[in-house]
Amino acid sequence: MHVFADSNPCALPLVHSTEEADRLQVPDLWSVRSLCRIFELGDLVRRELGPETDFGICDLQTGFDIANLVWNKEDLLCAMALDPEPVKRLHAKCARLLKTFLIEIRKEFPTMSPCHCPGNWVPPTLGPWVSNDEVGALSSAMFEEFCLPELVDLSATFGGVAMHCCADAEHQLPSFNKIPDFYAFNRVQAKRGYLPLLEHFAGSEAPVHVLSWVPDADMRCLIQESPAGTRFVFVRMAGPKDTWEDAVRWLDTARGLL
Repeated sequence: MHVFADSNPCALPLVHSTEEADRLQVPDLWSVRSLCRIFELGDLVRRELGPETDFGICDLQTGFDIANLVWNKEDLLCAMALDPEPVKRLHAKCARLLKTFLIEIRKEFPTMSPCHCPGNWVPPTLGPWVSNDEVGALSSAMFEEFCLPELVDLSATFGGVAMHCCADAEHQLPSFNKIPDFYAFNRVQAKRGYLPLLEHFAGSEAPVHVLSWVPDADMRCLIQESPAGTRFVFVRMAGPKDTWEDAVRWLDTARGLL
C-alpha cells in the first residue's frame, strides 16, 4: 500500500513480469488477513444487530480486474498481446480465490445481499455482483477470450451473475449479452448516455437495469423509450440536505412516469 500525503491510499502492483506472475501461489483464504477481516466485521455487525440482518457485501472486482491490480497494468496489457498464457494463469489464480471467497461468505452470511454497487437490496439467493471495469480498455475479441469464460463460470456456479461497469465499454454490450443468466446490470453514463443500453438489453428477457446517479430527465427518457417488459431499478442517493419530503416528491415524480 502507498499512502499519499493528500489523497487516499492505494495498492501498488506486486508483479512486473511474467516470471513474478508465475511465482505467485493462490493463498489459503483463511491465511489472508484482509479477507478474514471481512468475515470478522460481518460477525461484529451480526452480533450487534441480530442474525436476520440484511447484510451488504464489500466491493468485488472480477478475477480479471484483480489481476490488473496485482500485475503492473501496462505490462499486463502488453503481455495479453505478446505472451497471453501467463496472463491467463494469473487470472485463473485470482478467479479461483474470488470464487472461494464468494462461496464461503455466502455460506457464513446467508441473508447478505450480493449487490455492492449501487446500494440497493437484492435477494440473497441470487448470484454475485462483480465490477467489470477493465473491459473498457479491451477489444471485444479480447474480452471474450480473457474475461467471458470467468463470468460464464461464476454464473454456472451461483445460478446467475450481475455486473457493475463504470468503464466506457459500449463496444462490449453485445458480448455482455453472451453471459448466461445475466440478471442485473448497473452502469454509468457513457459518451452516448444511457439509451445505448436499450439497443442491447430491452424487453422482459433482458437483465434488470439497476441505475443510480441518473438525472430525472434521463430517467424519464429511459422509461419512455424502453420496449414493453424492460425493467428498471432507479436508486436515488440522498444528499446531506435532503429531507423525507424531498424523497416523497421524487418518488411521486418517478411513479408519474410509469
